[in-house]
Amino acid sequence: IEAQYKLGLMYDSGVGVKKDVNQAFTWYQKAAEQGDSNAQYRVGLMFFNGNGTKRDYKLALYWFKKAAEQGNVLARYQ
Repeated sequence: IEAQYKLGLMYDSGVGVKKDVNQAFTWYQKAAEQGDSNAQYRVGLMFFNGNGTKRDYKLALYWFKKAAEQGNVLARYQ
């Protein structure tokens, strides 16, 4: 799970790989579905901003809530 999240970070920022928000979303989502709260927060942000995926406020809220329930502080303020 942690490796999937970190791959998402790498693609999101372009560190070590060519920046690709679609790949970032894919890797974040894999980790999020397995319960990683940081990945859940990032998936929420990507749905909220329409970054790497179609903008969807309902799905953004869903992922923010999942992350917040696990104690992710950033997700609580979205």
